[in-house]
Amino acid sequence: MVIFGSTLDIITAFAGLKKRNVLHHTSYSTRVGQVASNTILSWKHLQHLPSTYVTAAPTRRLSIRHQEDESERAKLKLGNAKIAVIGGGICGVTAASAIKHRMLSIAPDHKIEIVIYERDEAAFSTETLNQSNMKRLLQPTWIAATARNCNSLVPGGAMHIMSQRSTLADIARDTVSELYLSLTSGNADQRDFSDSPPYFGVNLNRCLGMNVNNNERKCFASFIVHFMKTCLMTGSKEAEERGHIMVQLAKANKCAFENYLSLYGKESSKNIGLRNGFISVFRSQKGAANVLKEGKDFGIEMKQLSMTEAVEIEPKLANLPIQNMHFVHRVQDQTADCAEFIRIMINSFYEDPDITYANGNMAVKRVSKLKRDRSKKKESLHRFKVELSDGSSDEFDYVVLAAGAYTPLFAHQLGNSLASVVPVYPLRGYSLTVFVNKKSESPYLQTGLSFDGMYCSSVSPHMVRLAGFGEIAGFPDYNKSSCSKVGPMVLEKYAKAAFGSDLAKDVKGTTLPCYRPISPDDFPIVGGTAKMPRVYFHTGHGTLGWTMAMATAHCLAQDICDDILGIQDRDDFVLPDGTSLDRSILSPDRFSFI
Repeated sequence: MVIFGSTLDIITAFAGLKKRNVLHHTSYSTRVGQVASNTILSWKHLQHLPSTYVTAAPTRRLSIRHQEDESERAKLKLGNAKIAVIGGGICGVTAASAIKHRMLSIAPDHKIEIVIYERDEAAFSTETLNQSNMKRLLQPTWIAATARNCNSLVPGGAMHIMSQRSTLADIARDTVSELYLSLTSGNADQRDFSDSPPYFGVNLNRCLGMNVNNNERKCFASFIVHFMKTCLMTGSKEAEERGHIMVQLAKANKCAFENYLSLYGKESSKNIGLRNGFISVFRSQKGAANVLKEGKDFGIEMKQLSMTEAVEIEPKLANLPIQNMHFVHRVQDQTADCAEFIRIMINSFYEDPDITYANGNMAVKRVSKLKRDRSKKKESLHRFKVELSDGSSDEFDYVVLAAGAYTPLFAHQLGNSLASVVPVYPLRGYSLTVFVNKKSESPYLQTGLSFDGMYCSSVSPHMVRLAGFGEIAGFPDYNKSSCSKVGPMVLEKYAKAAFGSDLAKDVKGTTLPCYRPISPDDFPIVGGTAKMPRVYFHTGHGTLGWTMAMATAHCLAQDICDDILGIQDRDDFVLPDGTSLDRSILSPDRFSFI
């Protein structure tokens, strides 16, 4: 295993490489492997590399630096670059860490100052991890989607593309089905769910109704226009191509994850409950066969199991209320506690003089662009002002918007034109934490599970979490009365069926909503935009923030560090595993034109 810093050095050294194929290029991978195995390269080595490895500066990507004042850039180089990261979840903390380590790797004499703003004080406390661990397990109060997820770190085979033509029919069918179940939810306990429950749902009143403000309506309109366009243009072939890119990001994410674990030590793997293996349950052989084919196409190890083999691995599968089950064992997939991993990262920031994690009363109220007034003798050289809920404010050179579902609302504060390139919208899901009676300290579930669009895994020896569903129902409202009855009803029914004899307390009414930021084309939105220099995005990961954010944080770090140092644009991002990806695939500017 190559340690985190060394991996960054190698990534940096090859940041200018051009590839002929975004996904697979044997000679490219071979050359990276040969050099990586023999030397650790840093930025200063670029000028000494043979032309085989370094190409001329590409010109295809639109430059966003032409608007910069060179004298201003020169002054910035003499001082610290101040960066505000809005959002302290998985996208925010990985962005800050990646920027810091990349700058340290390629320009150690250039200092940066990063402040991460997180509004929810439940994200972290000053207690040690061990002291606060039980309190957090018993009271999962952090509202971030990454804190309420099902701990899945799936590197492939689950990368089903949402934005395709077939999804439109699924949404229509599931919305009608959900409405019917909502109206007849009184007899939920008598339902046998002989068919798969609805996954999608749309509530237009919560998206466009009287209680929705104008910016929220604009966000919905922007998302739905791009989403419909993408769906209508995406058939099975196009969806498969996009799926390959998603898997590429997920595999690179796994590499970055392993690098972080090397950095934090072996104990971190235990703290986050890292385990290998995952079993997917299907109602038909066709569904299982399709996933097995995906695994083969994507180079991911999978195998089909009989009922006896599956129950031998995870006995609780025998309790699921599903007839004629078909099982696929995804051997290489992993599960781990995303919230605990984030807290380990936050804890490391308290010892880092360059990164500040501010949460609780440090919630961001407004982000604005400072107006230039050259007549002032002591004019601020910073570009942006961040105003906080306690009345204080600070100024920054760069802003990274990584606030999950709230990201487009912050973008609107900086201008409608900027918001147009981040058409992210909340996808409401549900999370159910189940407490079980168990004497041993081994995980309650032997492996992670997925069934009927839901994910299930152990969070601790005495706790299991189920999560799922995807409802387009406006911006976050954590009042349970505003939520659909169907998602909680289904999760609680499955929990009672699978774990009923071991339940420590009744699960009825304990399901919580969570809001995932989805983009119209399933790809994350990462990097800067020509609409407003020095504003960067790290959002739009949808249900796969834990699965892709560490890889995309590396991409963001390349983009923002290039700008700080005045390095010319490059065509490609180099991912943590050494593969490359065209920057335009993740760029916010892909949404500049409808």
